[in-house]
Amino acid sequence: MKAFFTGIVSSFIGFLLASFVVGFLLIALIVGLITGLLNEMENINRVASLSEPSVLVIRLDYPLSEKTSDDPFDHYDFRTFESRVALGLDDTISSIYRSASDSRIQGIYLNLSSGSQGWASIESIRNALLYFKKSDKWIVAYSEGYSHSSYYLASVANELYLHHEGYLQFQGLNAQSLFFKNSLEKLNIDMQVLRGPDNDFKSAIETFTKDQMSDNSRLQTQALVDELWEYTLNNIALERNISLEDLNNFADQLAINSPQAAKTFNLVDDLKYQDEVRADIKLKMNLANKENIPAITLEDYALLSKSNHLFNELTQMRQGDHIAIVYADGDIISGESDRGIVGSITLSQAIRFAREHEQVKALVLRINSPGGSALASDVILREIAITGELMPVVISFGDIAASGGYYIGAAGHKIFAEPQTITGSIGVFGLFPNLKGFFNNKLGVTFDQAGTNRYSSFGSVTQGLSEFEINQLNEQLKNVYQTFKTHVGEGRSMNQIQVEALAKGRIWSGLAAKQNGLVDELGGLHEAIIAAAEMAKISDYHLLKLPKEASPFDRFMESAGDEAQSWLLDSLLGKFTGNYLPFAKHYNELLHLQEQQGIQARMPFSLVIQ
Repeated sequence: MKAFFTGIVSSFIGFLLASFVVGFLLIALIVGLITGLLNEMENINRVASLSEPSVLVIRLDYPLSEKTSDDPFDHYDFRTFESRVALGLDDTISSIYRSASDSRIQGIYLNLSSGSQGWASIESIRNALLYFKKSDKWIVAYSEGYSHSSYYLASVANELYLHHEGYLQFQGLNAQSLFFKNSLEKLNIDMQVLRGPDNDFKSAIETFTKDQMSDNSRLQTQALVDELWEYTLNNIALERNISLEDLNNFADQLAINSPQAAKTFNLVDDLKYQDEVRADIKLKMNLANKENIPAITLEDYALLSKSNHLFNELTQMRQGDHIAIVYADGDIISGESDRGIVGSITLSQAIRFAREHEQVKALVLRINSPGGSALASDVILREIAITGELMPVVISFGDIAASGGYYIGAAGHKIFAEPQTITGSIGVFGLFPNLKGFFNNKLGVTFDQAGTNRYSSFGSVTQGLSEFEINQLNEQLKNVYQTFKTHVGEGRSMNQIQVEALAKGRIWSGLAAKQNGLVDELGGLHEAIIAAAEMAKISDYHLLKLPKEASPFDRFMESAGDEAQSWLLDSLLGKFTGNYLPFAKHYNELLHLQEQQGIQARMPFSLVIQ
């Protein structure tokens, strides 16, 4: 009896504690919600008063998504109750273009001490900065340390400075891939992979079958980095008035081994502390030494164009002509979209919404995807093809538009890519993990089954594929690959011989893709929108960004949950490793294993160029 009452008391106390914790979290979230909304309103009121000549400050100290989220909770830290404003590439570029004709903006201060953006995104921002310079305004760049990509961006500046004890990375580009073959063997996991016919360059499967690049994979990767490096050096040489030969010699000899070397070889104009750079900017603006520099961040400046930043306005279309921009950002799957996921249902609905709305006169599909499900890609392609019968469809490739990413854009009337865009990878593969050894030998778990037919267990992850099953799958791969090539041929006006020469799973840079006909023009989203307007013969138009995001209130609890998980990872991984980000990156790559089942139109999902 005593044990009985003790159990009741323990359960009651546990219930009270759980209720207390839940109540505390709810109160904290409500306080955070109110604080966040007030902070947003304060931001809007502050930047709305911009009137005096100011400096536009650009830091880019966060990863760039394709599109700025309209959800105020998307960048809200529920641990500190602070807003973490992060623009998408769309608002980053449009704000720079707009500032060129804004009389309140005298110049731009690039403070690039940190940040991580893809090379094609950097190119789009750099082109916007070059446009800004044409307005006879100045750009000053400063950093405590430049990576290859941040230096490439900063090279457009009229004045380029480096910290006295800083660094400038300049040894040449390096592309690195991850390989899990040895890890899978240690876990007794048999990753059964099938490569489609003539997919000699489809190196995605090598992640699971090899511990280093194959000859074909090395060939295409080497060609990619060589093209990007040459393009980068040519543009740096133009801005810094240094020969291409000298720049390559600097890299080959690791000559930029100190801040003074960077100055001596003219890669930077001078070595300065940040306060000295600020003093120079004051001189440009005719300010007294004790005066503060009137400045506005790029994030705050972007708010000036948003009359209602707190709420999503996608369903409230204004009068007049519209160009719809549909974003396909992430891995392609069947189903609904999510962050970093392109769902065929969600994207198809967005394309249909644009097609069926009488105010939409053209569609721009912005693709930043390594591919994914071949079936989901085909579903999306169909919607693009139907839309193309009614209005101009322009495709804009971001950092990557390969395999399934290229598949869904093949039906566009015109394709734009940046020189650094990774594209192509026209090919397919199948991935079928056999976890029997892992369960049996590592966990001591065995399986047994009963079925109605000979192959009723076909596709099970607890057994290997038979020769007959492999032959059946190879036939499916052959058919999907042929369909892929047929779509490319029809979209690019090529015969199958021409397509086959460019296919086989090979990846191409945007530069090479322009030369071989896989894309039409070099340029970013800005140029694609202009082309769509010209093709639709409209000059006065609004932009409609799709798919429509979930409302802030719908995503409130989801965001809170994400923050809680992030806090847990910070506490645990950070505590035990000190710097867990490299580990987390590889861990996330392993999580892709559970997503890559069936026939895939996907490029190598881990190719880091730095």
